[in-house]
Amino acid sequence: MKRRVLLTVLALFIFTAMIVSAGPKVTTITYTRWAGTEEAKDFQKLADLFMSKNPDIKIVCDFLPWDPYWNKLQATIIGGSAPDVLSFSHQNSAQYVSRGALYDITKLPGAKKLLDEMQEGTKTPVLLGNKIYGMPVGAGVRAMIYNKELFDKAGIPYPDNKKPMTWDEFLKIGEKLTIKKDGKVVQYAANFHKLEMWESLVVQAGGKYIDYYTKPTKILINSKDGIAGLQYLRTLVEKQIIPPYEDSWEGAFGSPDSAVVTGKVAMMQAGPWALSPLKEKKMNFGTAPLFMGKKRANRGYVNFLAISKNCKNPKAAWRFIEWMCGEGQMDFTKTGDLPANKKYFELAKKENPYGYPAEIMEAFFSELPYVITGPMVPTNDLTTLTEQTVMDLTTLRITAEQGAKRIEGQGNGIIANIEY
Repeated sequence: MKRRVLLTVLALFIFTAMIVSAGPKVTTITYTRWAGTEEAKDFQKLADLFMSKNPDIKIVCDFLPWDPYWNKLQATIIGGSAPDVLSFSHQNSAQYVSRGALYDITKLPGAKKLLDEMQEGTKTPVLLGNKIYGMPVGAGVRAMIYNKELFDKAGIPYPDNKKPMTWDEFLKIGEKLTIKKDGKVVQYAANFHKLEMWESLVVQAGGKYIDYYTKPTKILINSKDGIAGLQYLRTLVEKQIIPPYEDSWEGAFGSPDSAVVTGKVAMMQAGPWALSPLKEKKMNFGTAPLFMGKKRANRGYVNFLAISKNCKNPKAAWRFIEWMCGEGQMDFTKTGDLPANKKYFELAKKENPYGYPAEIMEAFFSELPYVITGPMVPTNDLTTLTEQTVMDLTTLRITAEQGAKRIEGQGNGIIANIEY
């Protein structure tokens, strides 16, 4: 009797073991991204959430600070040992997209359909020809953040948080908000990221900086509209509405991301990441879209996910990316980015998971459809050229015409010598 019971128990044990061993096979993939200590916790939570919904996939994460991340990414890609799922900011992606370092996801199930769901301005970094090398996951945009107290003192109505001011309207209120004492500016109307804003103004004026953002062939800025965009930026400095370049980043007027906090600048162009210090100081602030010329345009950041070319489990890697850029967007956006996916962008506008009132977030939401990224080429030479030119322009050393001519002449030479 005891023997029969023992055999029965043994049989049940073996049967249970067989069921367990016959369970779903677990595929392990690796995922990497830049992140600070707190950010790393947020992204680990995302990976954990995905794994809870997809128990057949295990994700091993590697999060690093910004500079170490890019150094390690380059080394592992060159060495053929890159993680399966890679994170990119569009600013640092061109050399990998254009030189065949990433897996072509075009034919993976649902890739084309998912890309169609993305905000138009976020697609450029992941496309090369007709092939898809990544999927937009989030975007960072700047809007106008202003000090209501300084507007009240000047007797100026607050800007609309949905409708942009025109160039002329901004000039008019800017002249009222800049205050001088004994010939010196003691309060500026605004402080901007001049090294990025210039292209927004060129596009707003109806011009173009370059023909294509990926694999460009020609600089187009030296036109009537292109020059008009550069001239508007120069005019803002001439009229002392914004500080010259050398006073834009430090000193009494702060930086473009902290200017309003100083109490000496009425407006700044920054993202949601710049709101926390204002909240901590209990400042009375509001937000508004960036002003517009003939049309709207705003330089932004696009973050995307890609699969390394040597990935051994691209289907599992794709499932994670597909989730992050689709179903997981509302959880992803809690990390600070706006959703790249149009459907979840609209949902984020309704549910507002950002910790600030809807009327504060509205301006940032309104900017995303008008994001431009700038050219993505595997060299820093174009950026060096444009940054030096804009520095000279906003310190009034050169005219807008001279700036456009310099960028065109030297820029075309740089483009002609780029090796892809």
